[in-house]
Amino acid sequence: MGRAVPGLQDAFPFWWRVARQWFAGADRWQARLYVLASTVLALVTTWLAVQISYTQKRFSTGLAERDKGAWLAAVWEFVGIICLAAPLKALHYYAEKRLIAVWRLALTHAFITAYTTNRAYFHLQLARGTEGDLTPGSSRSSNEAAAGARRGEQLGGASAQKDAASPSVHPYVGGLSSTSACVDNPDQRITADVANYVSSSVSLVLLLGKKLLNCAAFAGVLWSISPRLVTFLLCYAFMGTFGTAFFFGRPLASLQQRILRLEADLRFGLVRLRENAEAVAFYSGDAEEAADLSNRLAAMIDVLLKRIRWLGVYEFWVHTYSYATILIPSLVLAPEYFAGKIEF
Repeated sequence: MGRAVPGLQDAFPFWWRVARQWFAGADRWQARLYVLASTVLALVTTWLAVQISYTQKRFSTGLAERDKGAWLAAVWEFVGIICLAAPLKALHYYAEKRLIAVWRLALTHAFITAYTTNRAYFHLQLARGTEGDLTPGSSRSSNEAAAGARRGEQLGGASAQKDAASPSVHPYVGGLSSTSACVDNPDQRITADVANYVSSSVSLVLLLGKKLLNCAAFAGVLWSISPRLVTFLLCYAFMGTFGTAFFFGRPLASLQQRILRLEADLRFGLVRLRENAEAVAFYSGDAEEAADLSNRLAAMIDVLLKRIRWLGVYEFWVHTYSYATILIPSLVLAPEYFAGKIEF
């Protein structure tokens, strides 16, 4: 069974426990420099976006009033802003991707170090049983399995003093607990999950930062037009955002987590078959292995189809919400515009 998806109050402390090791660890100045560069570039590009909106207004006003001088001034102003904004946008994208790459390198190296320290790889495998030792059918008798377990316990006991004398495991991971000892597919956790964690963290934090900056910057522009419109749009945005997160966030996250786990299980089955090809061929276990892989694939596809159905409903809601944003501001401003209180 898949693990339950934690709520925000549970997920954030765990996220910060991992993230703070880089931002407060030995490479903290490098991490903070990347964050500072991304923040400054986000501020500058947001300011330029506001200037572009003012320039577009003057551009449109010059055309509407047939004022050639004002129109040409707006054109040259727009060209100057674009010459500055284009390289800064590219630099911002470069800084963001560099931040992801450097953080991923540090985090992956930390997990590899923890995985290979104090025989953590052995204890993880021992906790999950002898799943990696494959022989089809009755590949191992219960006596052989018990003997293997006893050998593992003896090896673990023999290394206890050495493990105790070794340095503590890396702070990114912490010690093996009843939860971490039962982690499935550690190879996927170290590769794909670390990459997803870093990429999602950076993208989400920067996206939220950009949205907040844009709201703060353009709220001033809209406030000069209609304070009522600003209030309405803020309420509309908050209701849409939290409504979407409440109805779709947890189900989609849970299904995606299950898909990743089942994909990893399928990949593990294929790798296990390749590594034990001789034993499978000797015991004529082709049919059993094919059935096992088919079951793993069917389980993954079943969850994938459930997530696609949820995504279909989600896309319907998002497009409806987006199209409504085109009409709603006009409905809010129309009475004041037709009364001559605001300009076009």
